[in-house]
Order: sequence, then C-alpha cells, then structure tokens
Amino acid sequence: MNRATAARARAAGRPEDVCSCVCLSRRRSVWQRDDGSFAVVQMWTTNYNASFKSNYDIWETNPDKQFFSEQATAEFQRACLELFGGTADECPVLFCHREARNDHRVYVGTPATLLSFLRRQPDVAESFNIVELLPTGFVSGTLRSDGGRGTKPFHMAAGEEYVLYEKQGWHTMACATPLWQFIKDRDFLPD
Repeated sequence: MNRATAARARAAGRPEDVCSCVCLSRRRSVWQRDDGSFAVVQMWTTNYNASFKSNYDIWETNPDKQFFSEQATAEFQRACLELFGGTADECPVLFCHREARNDHRVYVGTPATLLSFLRRQPDVAESFNIVELLPTGFVSGTLRSDGGRGTKPFHMAAGEEYVLYEKQGWHTMACATPLWQFIKDRDFLPD
C-alpha cells in the first residue's frame, strides 16, 4: 500500500485497511543503535476490525512500561515512519493484549536437539503438522480460521535454545521461537 492509498483509507475512516496491508522492507526495520547494538523491529499484518477489538484489551497510552517496552515502542514508531512517512504520525500506537491459554505441549532445546527429536518421533512432528524437516528448521503446515491452508518455513540459529510450540489464533501452526523471546510474554503451564 502506498502513502496515497493509506491516506485515502484513513480519510475514509477505514484504519483497518491500512493496518491489514503493511509491506515491510528489512532496511526499514533493522538499524544500528547509537550504542552499537542493532534494532530489529518485528512487524506483521493484522486486521484491526470488530473481531480484533472484541478479543483484545486496547489502550492508546502505555498501560504498563514493564510489559510494553518504551524502547520497543519508539523503535516501532520509527519503523512506521520509515514505511509510511509523516502520515504514520496520524495513527497512534495501540497497546493491545489478549490473554490466552494453550494446553498443547512445548519442547525446549537447541536446534540440533529439537530436530533430532522430531526425526526420532515422527508422531510428534505429525501432531504439530510439521510437513518437512530441514537441516536448520522445519516447514509447518498452517491452518487459518477460515479453513484456508498453507505452509510456513521456520529456521533456527545454532547456539541458541528454542521453544517448539503450537501457535493458535487466526493461523494455527507449529512455531519455533528463541527461548529468551518466548518467556518474555508467555508462561509455561505445569505438566
């Protein structure tokens, strides 16, 4: 979506059209910070519609700076300005949260350990709808809420621990997320 199309959607009172059509360029979502570290802004599309609004708590100001990082918020705003230009300032950052419970098993380990386990336990791979094991990850079958199907590859970097779990929501699929990132906003349930 270009700026003119986004501006027309906003003017017509359809911010959900803008939110559901984000095209992200890596050069606009990764940069070196002043301290020498790198910012990596992870963004994905969502439909900001009646269903979303009924399922999430939504705030226009940060309700919890421990949960919603001020640095992440500023970096998200910068990435939006890079993508959409000055018109991005017209849309406030919305702080959204939804509690959900996922009773499916999770597995934690290095990429080599997880992939070896999945090769030895094809029933586990099948239960996660993993359709192919790759040298550095896997291809997950995806199922959308509307019944549509697809696939999504996941790659894992050596030297880091990952959590293999089933993501539920609009898309249901096996996911692999670095352990440090997983535990930032999720809790493990007792066995």
